[in-house]
Amino acid sequence: MNLPPIQVRFDGCEAGWIALHVTVEKQTLDLQMSHWLDPLPDLLAWLEAISLGIARCGWTLDEEGCSVGFDVQDADKAGIFQRIREPISLSVVPDYAAPTLKCRLSRHQLVHCFYAPFREFVTSERYVARQWELQTFGAAIRERTGLNPEDWIETLLATHLTRRELQKRFWVVHRGIVNPVSPDDEMMGSAAEYAEMNGGATLSPHSYPAYWSHSEWDALPDKAARRAYLLGCLDDSEDSSWRGLPWPQMRSVWLENWLAQDNTLAPQTWNRWLTPDAVESKVPFNLSPKSVRFDDDNLWVGLADGRTIAAPLAWFPRLLQATPAQRAQVELSNGGLHWDALDEDISVSGLLAGQPDLSRRGAHLAA
Repeated sequence: MNLPPIQVRFDGCEAGWIALHVTVEKQTLDLQMSHWLDPLPDLLAWLEAISLGIARCGWTLDEEGCSVGFDVQDADKAGIFQRIREPISLSVVPDYAAPTLKCRLSRHQLVHCFYAPFREFVTSERYVARQWELQTFGAAIRERTGLNPEDWIETLLATHLTRRELQKRFWVVHRGIVNPVSPDDEMMGSAAEYAEMNGGATLSPHSYPAYWSHSEWDALPDKAARRAYLLGCLDDSEDSSWRGLPWPQMRSVWLENWLAQDNTLAPQTWNRWLTPDAVESKVPFNLSPKSVRFDDDNLWVGLADGRTIAAPLAWFPRLLQATPAQRAQVELSNGGLHWDALDEDISVSGLLAGQPDLSRRGAHLAA
């Protein structure tokens, strides 16, 4: 089997770090991605810039103390304002004693070599959200107690808790933060309380668990006020161990549609993660639309070959402003979608090309 010029693998999600392995011609760089400096948005932006044909673009992975530069340019060194030509040249350059990786490949190959293993990783069991993602207090309740956060709040309201008792309940969920500070029983809790709530575990001599203050708790006038206060705590993320964005939700519809245009890079092996509704594709691709649905932000179109493509509703102002009933009045043809009442036509080829609201108005697409 012929391997691509570069192999990329995401792995090992643990304690706020994700491993990234990059291999070119049997030389491998084992890199680390930090939750504090979450590199995913910049990585996706870099891949999108490559797909757009920007002549020279780069991405720097900060490993907390050292960095690795990923630089792409035209192999024939086109000018900075010229569109990049094929093939392109990729250089992966650490700022420490490690090999520099270089290869030549097409834009589609490079984007596919990064984006496909990324999506495979974040939809696999190897990605552990609780070891990476910024977590709200409500999410911590759901994970550590198995209860719906609102139900957990009702169990607290069933008895009249003092502020200290409430602090202990919060401690059990977020497990506190151990800080090297002098003890303050009013605000910090004691070593004995720490042991009680942690199965006998003891603190170092000068470390004590930090509780939420909840200074206003005892002054709240009634159960309704206390319920509102607790509901307001659910979105708090100050005590989250990690700061990473939720990677499974981070994806680029643009890249997925752009990659889908190259049938050498969209076989059954990766089409399954292309969209939530994707099924195994059939070759040759059939661009006839078979289904249409909407969520709050996107238009989703199911094709006859099994693929599902998506586009932001913001691209189509008429659909964005339309009611659900108006959106449901869609007519499907071999080439696209038509809404007679809205005077809206969208071609499947336009969606795949990432074209916002450029289809012709007031006439049906060719049947």
